Formats: sequence, C-alpha cells, structure tokens
Amino acid sequence: MIPKAISWFYYRFRPIDGWLPVLLMGVITLLVTYQVTITRWVPEGSIARITLISLVLALALDRRHLSWLPAWLLLIAYGIVLTTMWLGRLWPPLSLIFEGWESTSEYIRQNYFLLTDRVSGWLEAVAGGGSSQETIVFAFGLGLLAWMVVALATWITFRQRRPFVGVLVLGLAMALNGFYGRAPISTLALFTGLAVLLVAAVHLATLQQRWEAQNIDYPTDIRMDLLVNGAAIAMLLMALGFLVPEVNFRAMYRAVFDRPAVHQVEERLDRAFAGVQGGRNGGPGVGPGGSITGGRLPQSFLLGDAPELYETVVMTATVAGDPAGGLHWRGVSYDSYTGRGWAISAERQEPILVGEKLPLPEYGNQSQISQVINKVQDVSFIHYALGQPVQFDQDVVSYWRGLADLSRITGQENRYTALSSVSTAGAEQLRQASLADVPPEILGRYTALPDSLPERVPALAGELAAGPEAGRSVYDTVKRIELFLRQYPYSLAVELPPAGSDPVDFFLFEQQSGYCDYYASAMVVLARSLGIPARLDTGYLVQPADQDGLQIIYQINAHSWAEVYFAGYGWVEFEPTAGFSTLPTSVDISEPDSASEQAPVEYEPLPIPEKRQSWAMLWWLLLPVSLAMGGWILWRRRKRKGPRPDEAQRVYGQLLRGARRLGQATPASQTPQEFESGLLQRLEEMEGQRLSRRLEPARLRAEVQQVTSVFVARQYGQDKEAPGSAAENWRRMRWRFWLLGLLNRLPRPWPRNR
Repeated sequence: MIPKAISWFYYRFRPIDGWLPVLLMGVITLLVTYQVTITRWVPEGSIARITLISLVLALALDRRHLSWLPAWLLLIAYGIVLTTMWLGRLWPPLSLIFEGWESTSEYIRQNYFLLTDRVSGWLEAVAGGGSSQETIVFAFGLGLLAWMVVALATWITFRQRRPFVGVLVLGLAMALNGFYGRAPISTLALFTGLAVLLVAAVHLATLQQRWEAQNIDYPTDIRMDLLVNGAAIAMLLMALGFLVPEVNFRAMYRAVFDRPAVHQVEERLDRAFAGVQGGRNGGPGVGPGGSITGGRLPQSFLLGDAPELYETVVMTATVAGDPAGGLHWRGVSYDSYTGRGWAISAERQEPILVGEKLPLPEYGNQSQISQVINKVQDVSFIHYALGQPVQFDQDVVSYWRGLADLSRITGQENRYTALSSVSTAGAEQLRQASLADVPPEILGRYTALPDSLPERVPALAGELAAGPEAGRSVYDTVKRIELFLRQYPYSLAVELPPAGSDPVDFFLFEQQSGYCDYYASAMVVLARSLGIPARLDTGYLVQPADQDGLQIIYQINAHSWAEVYFAGYGWVEFEPTAGFSTLPTSVDISEPDSASEQAPVEYEPLPIPEKRQSWAMLWWLLLPVSLAMGGWILWRRRKRKGPRPDEAQRVYGQLLRGARRLGQATPASQTPQEFESGLLQRLEEMEGQRLSRRLEPARLRAEVQQVTSVFVARQYGQDKEAPGSAAENWRRMRWRFWLLGLLNRLPRPWPRNR
C-alpha cells in the first residue's frame, strides 16, 4: 500500500523538468537558509519553513501556467501572511486545535496582541530617536526577503528557463549575508558546486522537451553523462573555492562607502536594530519576545554560602513611609523561561530626565514610597527601588518590553533618590480580579513556556489547582502554589541542575531542596502552566532599619521572587522561598488574610518517578532508514522511456525475481522456456529438502507454466488474451515463493537431500 502511494505521488506530482532539478533547487535553498541561520541575525528561529514553502508555491504556480502578474500578487500576499504567522506564532499547535475553537482563538488573540505590542514598542523607540533591542521588525524583513528571493530564483529558473540567472540571485543573497554576517566561505564553495549541477540539469530538461516536441531521438543515458560531467566540474569549482585566498571585500567596502552620510545612516540603523546579532555570538535563549540572552539562574553566585557574602555591603537605603507594602528591592524582571534558566526578552531604551515621571499604566490601590539609595559595592548600573519606580532625582534610562512593560532602570550615579509605587490591594480585592480582564499581550508574554518542559510539571500544577475547592480564584490558586513550595527545605549547599535538565523539574522531583532561584522559578512556571501571568524578579531583600532608619543590605541578601499580574492592580509580589516571610506586598498588614493565617496544607513529598525509556533516539535512527527505503522504492519503480510494462510483463518480472530468491540464475540470454524448465527443476530439488517440502513446492508447477505461457503469448504472439489469469496465479503463489526464498537463505547444518 505504501509503495503504491509513494509511486502515485511520484508520478502524479512529477515536475515538468523532473525531480532532479527540483531536488537540487531545494538543497540550494536549504544551504542558503543554513547560512542565514548560523549567522544568528535574530533569535526568532530558522527561516527554513518560509523558504521551502516559497519554493513549493512558486513551483505550483509555474505548473498552473499563470501569467506573471497574478502569480506574483499571490506570492507577495502569501509571503506577507505566512511571514507574519511565523513571527507572531499565530498558527496554533494541533493539540490546541483539537481542544476547540475557544482555546484556539484565545491563543491567536494573545499572540497577535503580543506581536502588535512588540512592533509598537519598536516604532516608539525609532520615532523618538532612541535605541531598541527588539528584533521583530528586522526578523519580518528578513523572512519576507528570504521568501521573495527564493520565489524569484525559482520563477526565473523554471518558468523563464534561465537557471544561471536564478542561481545568481541566490548566490548574491548568500554573498551579502556572508559579507555582513561574517559567515564561513565554505558554504559559498558548496553552493557553487550545486549551482553548476542545477544549471546543467535544467538545461538538459529544456533540450529534452525540445527534442520530444520535434520527435528527435536521443540517448536515454544522457542524464547519467550529465551528472558525471557536472559533478566533476562542480568538484573542481568547490576545490578552487577552498584553495583561492579570501578576497578582502571589507577593504573595498570601506573605500567605496566610507562617507559621513553613510555613517549617519549606519548609526541610526544600529540604534533601531541594536538587538540584531549578525556576525556575533548570540545567546541561545529564545522566548516569546525574542530573548537576547542565554538562560541562567540569576542568583547562582549565592551557592556555597561563602563568608564574604555576609560581610560585603552592596548598598544602604533609607525609606520615608511604611515599607510593609514591599518586601524586596526590585532590580531586574525576567520574562522568558528557556528550559535552562531565565532570559530577558528584547527591550527598547528610553531616557528619563530628572524629575520626569515614568509612563507607567495606572493601577488601583497604590501607595507611594520615597527612598534614598547609596550603592557601595554594587558595580552594576541597575537602580533598585521598592515596588515599581515612578520618579528619580537624576537622569536615568528605562528599559521596556513593548509599549508599557517596564523591565529595569539604569543610571550612572551610585547615590539617588527614587519615588516608587507599591500595591496595597487586600486579599479580597485580589480575589475579585479575573484573568479575562488581563491584557492579551501580558498573557501572551507571561504565560509562555518552552516546549521542552517535562509533562510532570504542568501535571503537578493541575493537581494543585484541583481538589475540593476547584474553581478557586486566581489569588487563592497562587497562594496554594506558594504554600506548597515552602515545604521544600532551603539550602545553599546544592548544585546547579545537570547539563540538559530543566531547573524547575530538577528542583521539584529530583533535588527537592534549593535556594531562592529554584523556588521563584518553580512558582512562576507552575502558575504559567495554569494560564496565570507570572514573572521572576531579582534584587535584594528589605532589611530591618537601625535607629537612624538606615537599611544595610549585604550580598547575602540578594534574592529572587515571583510576581503575578492581577487585572486592575498590576504586578503583585509573592514569596515562595522557605524560611522567608510570606507576607505579600499586596496585603495590608492591618487587614487579616485568611489565606495566609491558616495552617499550611500538608502535602506528601513527590516521589522520584521511574525513568521511562525515551524513543526519541530510535525515531532519529528510523527516519534515515525510512527515507532510504522510500528512495530505493522510487528508484526501482521510476518511469523509463518507452511503453510502460503491461500486466503480463509485470507478473513475469515478479516471477523472475522470485526465482532469483530461490537461487535460480536468470541470465538475459535465457528464453522463457529455458527459464521455466530451470525453475521447475529447482522446485523439484526443494521438494526433497526437509523444511521446504512442507511448503509443497511442487504445487507451484501449474501456476509457473500458466504465467510463462501467458507472457510468451503476449510478448511474441498475436494472442491478446487478458493477463488477469496470470496475475491471479501470481497472487496465489507469491507467499510460497517468499517463504521458500527465506528458507533458501538460512544456513543448513543438515543434508540437502533425503
């Protein structure tokens, strides 16, 4: 069944020029895509899908023989739509589609608004003359350009029959990418060799079509001669490409474009696309917003509990007002969990002048706190503040994700005064907040999780959200997660997760002890698994003030915690780390909180599950074997010049192959009668063997004679008898031939004859 389906597909969709030119064009396209991918311009991922779809669509339009105008209108429209869907992740996974339209539409809605927010943030930075590390616009241009280049090259090669110009378009794109992205020259040498083969193959296909149209006879083995000669030329060109010294194009570029106007444009582009990594070693972290740094655990320097951590003062602070609303000095918020740690998505920079208020969203139940901070040993430029910073007494730089999502504040001075805002919303108010009112861009960014997250992590989140009070509010669910995590013992004498393992999964199910990074990461990931927007924040713990109101913060006070977004109230802090105060910033100390006053729920420690065998490696081994078998079947069944064999000829050919499996020689000089006589004699020999005689080889005599007679009558006589009887005979005896052939291959320690 499968070979027939493969054969049907092979002949049904066979291109006019054959599969060889299309295969070569596909390999060249993947080679160009590979060069662009290894350059790491942006963290949004490979453009291989975009380029391959462009190739297939251009070939399909060529097959339909559309004129150039409607064809290119379709190509441009599809390019814009598919590139947008690729960048915005607007195509939901199949598992989500099967859940129904409600889940699918919500997924599309969140990612659409997140894409819009990222683009709007980039436009805001560019319009204001600022700098942006956002890569979404550059990625869109790169994806659309790749789509158009591949479509143009395919159109010129197969529609206009100018393969040299087509590969020249791809080669020019590859050369520009190599020049600006500093890609290795080896890919260009390989491209040259494949391009020679493609030009020769398309040229031969054009000649064959012309010869067949004019009824000109030509040798059928000319394609093999082409491949041999073309491969020799390609190998020579590739060798020359590796041996010839590299030309210093950069010196030529500087000589031509070293102009003040050009430098001004380059500086403007550098600010607008500050996150583009072309030619540099970009980080591996990729989040929904395009992570620009690799995944890590931010406070890993605390491990080991070194004595100097208790002695090194990083900063001092005085606070005017009640600091009960904020337990932490916030420094940086992380939004992208990569499965290896935390990363910061692409940001835009906006300067904030002295006294100018930050353009933050308005939230209810907020109080303002003034603080004076003096950084002593903290050499970073991060400006810390309780809650959300609102105003500074000096010029600072704010970092934003999208339009209004503040990430961090930096400044040059070590001493500064800050006015910040903290939430005073009580537990009952937070219980009224609904996920339906959360902005979709917040949901899209802060509920994203990597595909590599082990299944037992979201399964645990589901267990925590279930129970006798299932359907509880978001606040109560988050508090339940917080109380559950506080059962794990706190320790700085732990190791970092093993290479390749997920830190949250390792903490919850394997190590089952850790420090603040583990607790906070676990709470954020568990909350996100339930669709609750959460993020990880880093900074320092608030310390008790001395009699002069001065807080002294040591290096050991570095901390990570979780924040959850509540519609109408903004980001609210939670403390899942065991041994630290559970009083969240959201709860007024004058208001009793039943959720925090009740005794913690006792949960049994989760056992370490048995390791299940992974079949991923087996699939990777079976894939090339399956492809090789499919290629072999296509090669055996490929269409040859001349009339296709009829049923009688096909059945006789199967009989020949069956005889060869029995050890019967079938030379080309043998007549059908000689073949029949030799096969019958071989069957008589197998009748005398111990195992094969149980299959009664002698019963095949009549069927062999019938198939041979039908073939002789059809091949050499005028008898046009329908070959159905021969095909029926072969169906009856082919299983015996298969089993006899299998027995013939087995070693025989016993005598062949009785």
